[in-house]
Amino acid sequence: MQTTKRTRQAYFALLPLLFLSCDEPFPDYSEPQNVLSGEISIIAPDTVIVYKTKSGYSVNTPLIMNVTITNSHDDLLQGEALVDGLVTVQSFSEIPRALTVQLTTGNLLAPPVFQRNIALGPGASAQFSTLWIPFGIDDKIVYDGLPYVQSASGRIYGPIDFAPAIEVQLFERVQPIKFDGAMFTLTFRELDG
Repeated sequence: MQTTKRTRQAYFALLPLLFLSCDEPFPDYSEPQNVLSGEISIIAPDTVIVYKTKSGYSVNTPLIMNVTITNSHDDLLQGEALVDGLVTVQSFSEIPRALTVQLTTGNLLAPPVFQRNIALGPGASAQFSTLWIPFGIDDKIVYDGLPYVQSASGRIYGPIDFAPAIEVQLFERVQPIKFDGAMFTLTFRELDG
């Protein structure tokens, strides 16, 4: 009984101090900005073999784009998923072309979207992987109309420089991230199929 009475007395003695320290208002909450960072890597041979047939072109060597989006914020990011992205690859040649690759939930390797939600811990990354086919938005192969060198092993186009620009959204309430990737160079060898 004695301990309970002392505890109450201590509580009531501290209570005015608590009220005195609460005179300052809480700061306004602001959504964190620039919480995501991104990078892209291209996995491709230096020379891409392309087969030309009557029905069109086919590429026997996969060109793979891996996009990594990292939570650079010091808190967990969690919320309703809005997974959508676009990689625009600009070619630099006499006839420049823009090539696009869509990023969707189907390209997302990690983390999983569970019950329409997605979560990224501090330092954790979302990983996308997709195949890239060198056809422009005009449905022409990227080197169409460019000069070539005829060799015993086919027509050689290039080298051609490419620069990717990426825009990805992961969360409905977090702004999309936009970033550029490093320039890369490819040569194309066209064979009759």
